[in-house]
Amino acid sequence: MTPWHWEERQQRAFEELKTCMCSAPVLTQPDFNKKFYLQVDASGFGVGTILSQESDTTTPSLTKQTKPTLHPIAYYSATFTPTERNYDIYERELLAIMKSLTQWQPYLGWTKETFTILTDHANLQYWKAPKNLNRQTARWHTDLQEYNYEIKHIPGSTNIPADTLSRPPGVDKGEEDNQNVAVIPPEKFMTINTTITNQDEITLEAWAKTQPIYRHIQKNGTTTYRTLLRNKDVIPPGQQRTIMILTHDHYSAGHPEYNETIKKTKEKYWWPGMSNWIKQYVKQCTTCQQNKEATRIRIADEDSSGSLEEHIVQMQNNYYKTLEDTNKYQSLQRISDSKGFIWRNQEGKLAIPPDDNI
Repeated sequence: MTPWHWEERQQRAFEELKTCMCSAPVLTQPDFNKKFYLQVDASGFGVGTILSQESDTTTPSLTKQTKPTLHPIAYYSATFTPTERNYDIYERELLAIMKSLTQWQPYLGWTKETFTILTDHANLQYWKAPKNLNRQTARWHTDLQEYNYEIKHIPGSTNIPADTLSRPPGVDKGEEDNQNVAVIPPEKFMTINTTITNQDEITLEAWAKTQPIYRHIQKNGTTTYRTLLRNKDVIPPGQQRTIMILTHDHYSAGHPEYNETIKKTKEKYWWPGMSNWIKQYVKQCTTCQQNKEATRIRIADEDSSGSLEEHIVQMQNNYYKTLEDTNKYQSLQRISDSKGFIWRNQEGKLAIPPDDNI
């Protein structure tokens, strides 16, 4: 047990504590002719700040102290949002200052005398060197220009009040932040139904007699077929178009050309003659054909006249939307004619839209 001591020193501290608790006001009113002090601290989940000014009076036990005694004007305590808790230590310390300045902007935004920010974090010196700022820190930099301040480092042992305010009890400390989080939820991924029908079973058994594949029974009893090499899924004829939705048609696939589509499909799937099958599929893809119209526009020969010219002009009318895409065809000129609008290049030659009949 700790021995009990109550002597003159303890009695004096007790009397002084009673005097402080009974003396009004506990918080002082701001004096805009005096200097402000902003004592700031940030924890991993919150910010604590004390706005103070020099006191005109002092207690007996502090009469020998050479430094001025600071009397609090107001206290500020706030917790960080889940996003703010993910900031690195440098940004959190600067965020604590920005939140405090915003809280007391009416007091500190127009001070005649430079106010002092007291902090025990040397991490703020990180911002002394020039940085490439993101949008967040760029806004902070702009906001700081409104204040006349200086920053002073103090020992952590003297910053306990602000540290206590930055750690309020009973709040979310973010201890479970970013735990067991799926960046892309499973439901966002498309799945392929590879259930084998009776007809598929007959086809796959026939393939297994001549191809390097084998029958695989999964734990849930589902039957699939796999390749001996690299264990790829064998896709029966009725499901090959479904695979193309993933590797070619879907917006995330981007309708690649057939060589790239073959490469992507072969990473996970296999069926006999798949390269030729995929090549024909891509050639017949309507979206791909529309995207290739730009590369199929040709320029007519100089002797394009008579019925040939009339035919080309008629084709231009059929493909006028394609030709009017000025972002892609800036070298084409639309010329007003008795027949309507005619597209020519800078040399005056007719532009031939995509058509297999010429």
